Amino acid sequence: MKIYMMLLGALIALLTGCKKEETIPEPIYNPLSGVYDGQVTYFGLYASGNVDPDYPVETHPVKFEIDGAKFNRAECGCTGSIVVDENQATAHFISSSKACEDGGSSNGQSWSFTNDIMGKFGFTIHGDTLELLGIPGSTKNPANMQKRIIAIRQEF
Repeated sequence: MKIYMMLLGALIALLTGCKKEETIPEPIYNPLSGVYDGQVTYFGLYASGNVDPDYPVETHPVKFEIDGAKFNRAECGCTGSIVVDENQATAHFISSSKACEDGGSSNGQSWSFTNDIMGKFGFTIHGDTLELLGIPGSTKNPANMQKRIIAIRQEF
């Protein structure tokens, strides 16, 4: 008797068109989403906000992709998540365990800049140009080091 009830239920579902509806999750909106190519610049900064001339300014190329709540630096396998606060114009990059390194300073210093785009940044975006400016104390660089990333969105 049980089998007949199950078959009857299946027949009713078949005749009425009942089926499991597959849902596609909505992508997470992020105004910064896209594939970027640009440069990261490191410089020393006094607590007063003035540039420290004793630290040499360094610039390195950087490529990355932001896709909703995820980011990726394909050239070194560094991935993680990103949290964007449009009201405060901040972006917080959170890394996976793999860091991206620039291999220290080209000026002979012992710095090793890991995770080029890790930490919390203020951002501005004009057209396809994104500027990220590190918020002091939120990155993995020495406390008096600052970084600015200027990158052009190549595609969405």
